[in-house]
Amino acid sequence: MIKLIGGAPRVGKTLLAERVAQDSRASWISTDVLTTVIRVGVPDLTRIDWGNVDTITAHTERFFPYLERFIWGVTSLRAPYVIEGVDFLPEQAAQLAQRFGVRSVFLGDSEMTAARLQANLGRQPWLAGASPERFQEMADHVVAHTTLGEARMRKALPEVCGHGGGLRAALARGGRTPR
Repeated sequence: MIKLIGGAPRVGKTLLAERVAQDSRASWISTDVLTTVIRVGVPDLTRIDWGNVDTITAHTERFFPYLERFIWGVTSLRAPYVIEGVDFLPEQAAQLAQRFGVRSVFLGDSEMTAARLQANLGRQPWLAGASPERFQEMADHVVAHTTLGEARMRKALPEVCGHGGGLRAALARGGRTPR
């Protein structure tokens, strides 16, 4: 079984991937690693730029064939695998579910603030020197990415989201899951 964990940056995808992988004895990889490897041969691979939500769709469309091929390769292993990152959207996860039977979840945080980002640098030591304006730009981007993900989820899977399902509940909690 392949599990995808997607969504906005800085909302806990990596932590969730590690936990799911550990609990299911699966291997896991971040799409950050995949994009870094791809850029060795494709230096002009698009990026998602902080503060520019329009780059999300363009990048995910350009990245999707690489992700699809990676998943095709992983399925031959017949072992559990977790893939997490910002580089795919719900409609792409739906396509992958039809083709490969993957399961997916998307995380977001519709209430992200600059103060919360500053208080939780995570594994990003470069954030320690960021300006207050940069933290605000990043917080705004997280909210915009979350909003885009929710809209795309409603379009790709209306039967799930039409009932105020999991995505709405997670967004109402600011992206945090209950313990």
